[in-house]
This record gives sequence, C-alpha cells and structure tokens, in this order.
Amino acid sequence: MLFHTLQVDNGDFHVDKTVAAAPGSTGGTEVALDVTFEPSRLGEQRAMLVVSSQIGGEYTFPVFGTCIAPKPQGPFMIKAGSTATITFRNVFSSTTAFTFQVDNPLFHLVKSSENIRSRKDHRISVGFDGNDSGSKAAVMGKLIVTCPRSAGGNSNVQWVYYLKGVTQ
Repeated sequence: MLFHTLQVDNGDFHVDKTVAAAPGSTGGTEVALDVTFEPSRLGEQRAMLVVSSQIGGEYTFPVFGTCIAPKPQGPFMIKAGSTATITFRNVFSSTTAFTFQVDNPLFHLVKSSENIRSRKDHRISVGFDGNDSGSKAAVMGKLIVTCPRSAGGNSNVQWVYYLKGVTQ
C-alpha cells in the first residue's frame, strides 16, 4: 500500500490527511476519496486539491462548490405548555452573534440571542403556551434566526423553522 497526502487550499472543503492506494499498474489505479463541502458564505467556492506521494508524484484537481440560501425547515411540533429543541449550526468560520425571534406571540424563546462558536451546533428552545381561544386547532408560527450582514457575506442570510403548536 502506498500512502498519499491530501491538501486543499480552501477551509470550506475538508479531506482526510492521507489516503491509501494499491501500487499502480500499467493502466493506472483508481482511488476514491471523500471531499466534504461545508460552506461559510453564499455563492460559489473554488479550491485546489493536491494529492501527492514520493513514488506517484503530484496530482492537482480543481474543486467547486455552490452554496444557496438556507431552505425553510419543519414544521416542528410543540405541545401546549411544553418546549421543543431545534438544532441550529453556525456555518461561519468565526464565532458569530445570532438573534432568534418568533412571529406568533403564542410561542416563546428561552433566549433571544446567542454567540455561537464557529461550525458548532446550538440548541434553540422554543415553547408553546397553548391556543388562548379555547380552540383545539393547530397554531402555526415561525422561528427566524438571523445574523449581522457582515457574517453572511454580501447578503442578509436568515434561517426559517416552521412551528406547529398543538393543543391536546
């Protein structure tokens, strides 16, 4: 087995440090490797992936990734008088201040903002007080997560989570 080192020149792309490959044959040897794209801003990202070994030489591959705005998620069901936890990830490459808000007064947040470390998950607690009209109909709302424009690049980024409050 030969071991090849891998390097990528953009922090939004991740690869293992090494990959094992069988010795080459006259027709070549195919080796698969995983490249993970974890974008930190909207738009297209480019990188160069370099695979090298002392025996096999050096191979350079262009890598491209495109990040679009986050799609809404949910609905997250919350029973009257209880809370639900929604996991949110700071995709940016630095600690970022995020604000959380709900658009329906029957839902409430334990915290309305938080500084979240780079590329870390954060659990947002959302409570549902119940339908104050006495109706058993589901109550709909949204949790909206935002950050300063500078963190999201040139455009405002927001994450939307649909909420569904149910009374038993």
